[in-house]
Amino acid sequence: EGRGGGDHESLHYPEYYERPFHAYSEGNLSYEAAFEQELASRAVGARNFPKYSERGEDVFRGAFDRALAKLGARVNRGGDDGREETVVVDFGCGTGASTRRLAAQFPEADRIVGIDLSPYFVDVGRTLLRLAPSAIEVSDDDDDAPPNGWITAID
Repeated sequence: EGRGGGDHESLHYPEYYERPFHAYSEGNLSYEAAFEQELASRAVGARNFPKYSERGEDVFRGAFDRALAKLGARVNRGGDDGREETVVVDFGCGTGASTRRLAAQFPEADRIVGIDLSPYFVDVGRTLLRLAPSAIEVSDDDDDAPPNGWITAID
């Protein structure tokens, strides 16, 4: 059984998604790749921004946070006054690093949803959220199953 939203073995992924990369013969469809994603991202940040060393990734991601603020990105809380709930969606969330940042940047959102094709990356992301439960709410409700059967979400 696949993780994070159903049996992924019977699903059809885009060809590029199943291609081997780095040391992973199954591409993004493995726990091996998912486990290393956050550490690899930090290593790339340190390499690409040597001035900041181990904070390189935070500096890089922080530039996006500041750009969103500069552009006036904001979220209005819905629901309380009859409006629909406000949902922020992070497409291609991987293990949820950017999803967690969006949750911190937009605490007034009713929901923050991370979506990724890899059930393995999503499963690792959900686990990371369980380890830091104040980041955003994690739902294990089967009613939240992805609509197409292959889009999995950190919610």
